[in-house]
Amino acid sequence: MSKKRQRKRQQDKKFKRISFPTRSSDAIKRLQEHARKITAEGGVVGNIEKVLEQAKKLASEARETDPNITKIYWFPHDQEVRLIEADENTIKSLTGHVEPFYFDSTAEIPVPSGIAIIRPDEVGKLEMPKGWGDWENGKEL
Repeated sequence: MSKKRQRKRQQDKKFKRISFPTRSSDAIKRLQEHARKITAEGGVVGNIEKVLEQAKKLASEARETDPNITKIYWFPHDQEVRLIEADENTIKSLTGHVEPFYFDSTAEIPVPSGIAIIRPDEVGKLEMPKGWGDWENGKEL
C-alpha cells in the first residue's frame, strides 16, 4: 500500500462515522418525533393563554423582520398557533384560499404553527383553511 493511502486511512480513523437515515422518510419521522417531544415538554399545547403568548412572540418577530406587514390576525386554537399576516409585498392569491405554511414545534416555539401571508386587500375575502373558523374568529395582534 502506498504511503499516501496509508496516511489517508489514518486520517479516516481519526473521524467518527456519523450514521444518517438512508431514506428521507426516516429522517422526517425522526424530526417529527423530536418536535412531538418538544411539544410535550413545553407544556403549551392545551393551554390557550400560552398558545397566545407564542402567537404574540411570532407576530412580534414577523413585524421586526418585515416592515411591510400591515396587520397580523390570530385564530385561537389550543393545539397550535394560527396566524395570517397581511403583507403588501406578497403576491395575490391565485386560488382564492388562505394557504398557510405549517411548522413543527421547536425549542424556541414549543407549539406547532400555521402561518399564512396574504395581501392586505384580501383580508376577509379569501376562503379560510379547514378548521380555522371564519374571518370573524380572527383577533388582530
